[in-house]
Amino acid sequence: FFFLLNGVIKRWNRQEGVRLIDTGSPFLIRSVLGLTDGQLLAGGEASTLLYSSDAGRSWRNVAGDLPYGIIMQIRSLGGDELVFSSQHGTNAALYRGKFGDTQWTKLGEWPMEFATWTGLPGMQPELQVQGRRIALTLPSKKGVFLDLDSGETHAITPPGSIAFFTFSPDGVMRCTCFRSIAANPWESRDLGKTWID
Repeated sequence: FFFLLNGVIKRWNRQEGVRLIDTGSPFLIRSVLGLTDGQLLAGGEASTLLYSSDAGRSWRNVAGDLPYGIIMQIRSLGGDELVFSSQHGTNAALYRGKFGDTQWTKLGEWPMEFATWTGLPGMQPELQVQGRRIALTLPSKKGVFLDLDSGETHAITPPGSIAFFTFSPDGVMRCTCFRSIAANPWESRDLGKTWID
């Protein structure tokens, strides 16, 4: 999936090529998650969260009582379970639920703080999911890790302002971070607690 203004999603596959899907929303769609059975969940500006059970032919609002903000990224937790990030003001939040839900479980909310000398303007929270383990960056210099099975939650403390971040299936986190003027690659093998270059 990739997106356009005014609630239109572009979908590409080898058989059909590019297909435009109109959600009916006047707002920018930032993220879409689909299942093989045709279920779609699309999120974006103005707390837009729309569900389709028929591959995008019809849509219904499932935002429920989410606070006003931007649905940034929607990721699968396996099966019909999902997690999504939301940004409102200077905070980022995580919510959990299932396709078709209209009420969402808030996993947490954290402040973001811009680093004046090393922060990159325009950096957004980045949601990475491996199985049922979640990493969310909080620009400029922080993040949070959650393990939904064990209940573990702790801060991710990168060595500088985040320019690029990944969380791989083997549990290794990598970032390109600015400690000063130069960006350097770093790696964490303890889920973001300590970093080596």
